[in-house]
Amino acid sequence: MTFLNEIFEHKKVPNDGISFKAGKRTTVLESGAKFYNFESVLESIKPKLQGIWTDLKKINDSIDQLTIFGN
Repeated sequence: MTFLNEIFEHKKVPNDGISFKAGKRTTVLESGAKFYNFESVLESIKPKLQGIWTDLKKINDSIDQLTIFGN
């Protein structure tokens, strides 16, 4: 199962703009996983992610998911 399929099919995240999941190329990262301190990184960028979500919802209220990839 691909990472995106895992999110879409098994790891649903509420589309509320305040709930987030992190992943790597092959899977969703669960709480407590040891992957480059991802929980601290995610926590530090949450306000920016929430802002992006809010701005996009103002443009198109039918958006129900935002996927951001980085390196």
